[in-house]
Amino acid sequence: MTFLFYDTGAGEAHINMAIDEVLIEKTEPVLRFYEWKGTAITLGRFQSCDEINLHTVEQDGIPVIRRETGGKAVLHGNDLTISVILDSGNVSASVRKSILPIGRGIVYGLHLLGVDAHQVGGEEQYHASSYCFSTHSPYEVVVGMNKIAGIAMRRFKKKVLYQISIPLTVDIHAINKYFVPDENTKSISLVGIKTLLDSRFHINTVKKALLNGFMQSLDTHSSFATLTDREIEEAYLRAERKYNQTDWNFAR
Repeated sequence: MTFLFYDTGAGEAHINMAIDEVLIEKTEPVLRFYEWKGTAITLGRFQSCDEINLHTVEQDGIPVIRRETGGKAVLHGNDLTISVILDSGNVSASVRKSILPIGRGIVYGLHLLGVDAHQVGGEEQYHASSYCFSTHSPYEVVVGMNKIAGIAMRRFKKKVLYQISIPLTVDIHAINKYFVPDENTKSISLVGIKTLLDSRFHINTVKKALLNGFMQSLDTHSSFATLTDREIEEAYLRAERKYNQTDWNFAR
């Protein structure tokens, strides 16, 4: 089946999350690229707010939004974010194995850019941390020893949503400032796509390579799509009613 491919550009944090929720209702599988208007933090669905420095975040006016997907917190603003929505019947029941084709799409895309990325093995032990990119799981995508993509997912009744963050640049100072430190964040080693590509970096080139990588991994093709007026209106309603509400964002 043909994927609907959306590139919705830079959006506010609560709108970005709401758009994914609206697109889950599409009949077709979805691949969406998007970015962020300013710095924001997303929390995993079951993550405690105590894992970020709420006082500092509030002082700096950084929005904190709880995702529908699991995993750990992500610092957004200098990343490319990708959502993949698949029919649940086409996804392995194993959480670990369901990550495989998604990570493989990232690896294929990065290879097209000349980046030597690979997925770690399924025997990789899980190491928890407050920050997504200092958490290590089976089938992660890495460049050298650096995790290059954070992948979170949630299985709904009929659909599976993946939300993926790929850092373009890395701000270690901001990570240390906004996240409660632990042994993993203290020894964090990160790299962004801009650093890896240097003068070869262009965001449109990166997007094209990743789109092709996903299409190769999922053995399909895509058709460019845009949000309808009704979908935009619905996203704004859900953003206000859910993702802009304290009861949802700070429920844990």
